[in-house]
Amino acid sequence: MKNVFLSLFAVSLLIFSSCNNVDKIQIEDINEQSNVLSKKSILSQYTAQQKPTLKNNKNSLKSSITGNTEKKNIKTKYLKSGNRDVIVYLPPSYNQNSNKKYPVFYMHDGQNLFDQNTAPFGEWYVDEKAQYLIQKNVIDEIIIVGIYNGEAERLNELTWNSMQGEGGGQGKKYGDFLTKELKPFIDSTYRTKSDRENTSVGGSSLGGLISFYLAVNYQDTFSKVAIMSPSFWWNDGEALNEVPKLKNNFDFWLDCGSNEGSDGSVMVGYVNKMYDSLSSKYGKEHVLKYVQQGAVHNEQAWAERIHSPMIDFFGKDKNFNNKSKLINRLMSYDEWAKL
Repeated sequence: MKNVFLSLFAVSLLIFSSCNNVDKIQIEDINEQSNVLSKKSILSQYTAQQKPTLKNNKNSLKSSITGNTEKKNIKTKYLKSGNRDVIVYLPPSYNQNSNKKYPVFYMHDGQNLFDQNTAPFGEWYVDEKAQYLIQKNVIDEIIIVGIYNGEAERLNELTWNSMQGEGGGQGKKYGDFLTKELKPFIDSTYRTKSDRENTSVGGSSLGGLISFYLAVNYQDTFSKVAIMSPSFWWNDGEALNEVPKLKNNFDFWLDCGSNEGSDGSVMVGYVNKMYDSLSSKYGKEHVLKYVQQGAVHNEQAWAERIHSPMIDFFGKDKNFNNKSKLINRLMSYDEWAKL
């Protein structure tokens, strides 16, 4: 298994010689001029992600899916497309133990999570990482639901409010689709632990932004939220004003790279400000943060960090310090072979 895992990860994981410790990032102020520059450069990357996937390309790469996955098409009255593809990862014991139920992790931009054949900008290797961490007894077995994005509708669906000059603002419809159509389908089709304590959501960039808004507006559905490289700059950081609306208990994972956009301090600054607000509300034990030195805004960086919310939310060792150390340790490619 080790050799298989290492070969699968050779293309996606890099060794970073220096990584900041979880929870120990110095807060940086947000400069208005750099704010504008970074918003433009990051937004261009968001727009690029709306391009169609490679699934119909004759030159597509061979599927790289690991483990047991199923693709489903969900009819919806909330989304403009009228239907939406999702891909469901089932843990190793799913077909062996018919009585066992599993927590569920809902993730946005599902075409990028499991298969290089449908990921035009690179795969996250979520299936390989989950499978390996489960087999090494690091995390509990989980079901992962990858929700394909709406391509041209991605920006609209993953923003709660519109922004002048950019559009967007259909996030509530996306949230209703997820909670009122997709989740009931998943819970009725698979053996899930359907309560909020066992229901998590997460994503990157606009997916990180909408994950936060889903926590705020569907508090009875989600209890764990992964917010990776979030576009908190949307509407000049208005998401920060939503924190007081959070009433239920939550666990949050926050991260970003130090070199995202033309001025990385903008992304880091917003993440740090959100971390301050959330950790003062819930305590540092329930809000973990990581800034990856040198990392930019792309799938490779998210692939390198996606193990982090898995360990945070589903790790067998619940001790805060132990989780933090393991997450840091596995930022280095060499350490995976030592599990």
